[in-house]
Amino acid sequence: MEGFLNRREPFVLGSRLPVNCCGRDLIDGDANQRVLLLLQASDTSLLRFPQLAEEPASSNLAREFDHWVPIGRELGKAGTMSVSDPTSTSRRWIGAEERIAGMAWYEDDELWSAFSSVMFSPERAGLAAEVVARSPLFGFPPGARVLDQCCGIGMFAVPLARRGYAVTGVDLSAIMLARAEEAAADAGVRIRLVRSDVLQYVQPGSFDVVLNLFTSFGYFDDPEQNLQVLRNAHASLAPGGQLVVDVLGKEVYAGWVGPPKVVDLDNGMVVMRDTILDGWTRFRTDWTLVHGDTAKHASITCFVYSAAELVALFEAAGFNDVECFGGFGAEPYDNHAKRLIVRGIRVD
Repeated sequence: MEGFLNRREPFVLGSRLPVNCCGRDLIDGDANQRVLLLLQASDTSLLRFPQLAEEPASSNLAREFDHWVPIGRELGKAGTMSVSDPTSTSRRWIGAEERIAGMAWYEDDELWSAFSSVMFSPERAGLAAEVVARSPLFGFPPGARVLDQCCGIGMFAVPLARRGYAVTGVDLSAIMLARAEEAAADAGVRIRLVRSDVLQYVQPGSFDVVLNLFTSFGYFDDPEQNLQVLRNAHASLAPGGQLVVDVLGKEVYAGWVGPPKVVDLDNGMVVMRDTILDGWTRFRTDWTLVHGDTAKHASITCFVYSAAELVALFEAAGFNDVECFGGFGAEPYDNHAKRLIVRGIRVD
């Protein structure tokens, strides 16, 4: 289907445009074209997208966490929106190009702080707490020593500590660690928080469980570095310890990727667009946050793994008894899977 920006009908920047085609058409194109599509969030009357129907409550753990990741709704096929000129002084465009030269996307604290309301919403934190409380994959022995790689604001670390586990959270972002410290204090629990890169963090034989959750694996452009993260986890485990990695598996992702998604915020909105890279080896997610007269853009790149690929990485890192699950209810990884959760054991 021909992209909207390549259609023959003329349009005027700043004018109201009908949304009568899929979201993909509205945002297709290179980075310069996407800049043209800054949404006028300050004029919310122009944003009339249909609401998503809510699914009925279910006792099935996997279904209850269907909405955890991915997030957002597809751009609607009816309604109107506005397009504004990015060169206008009335709107400030902040892009990834403003990062310090050589900085990887995950090193940018501005990204984590700007988009935290989407990545770490109260609703997601509540669902993470339910996972810790109810998932059979989190039934660790009492007092287990747990390492949470890429712990962020402590969405998992805090409820794990509340259950009595000795939790260490590691993250590269000082801003996220400060929020995790605040969350732990509010919950009345103690967590050891360490600012470090998971590529370097190793504590030989110090943990019974290592967790890497919320699609926090595969960030490094060099595949050997991603493997090193698993090796670090293996070295940090005591014999008999387990590593649990939670990602959006390639098989699941293939059934979801498509038109851009929208997340409505109290004071704006976020538009997310996914692009498959390198023959289904990696993906890029472009995030655009529109808030008042400011639009911020960020790009996240990550490896995407099939179950077989991730199992092979676990085994290359030295893990045994590797298993795959399709959700936090320990469902099989099959055509009904919502997540790819891989667990491996350090034997020696």
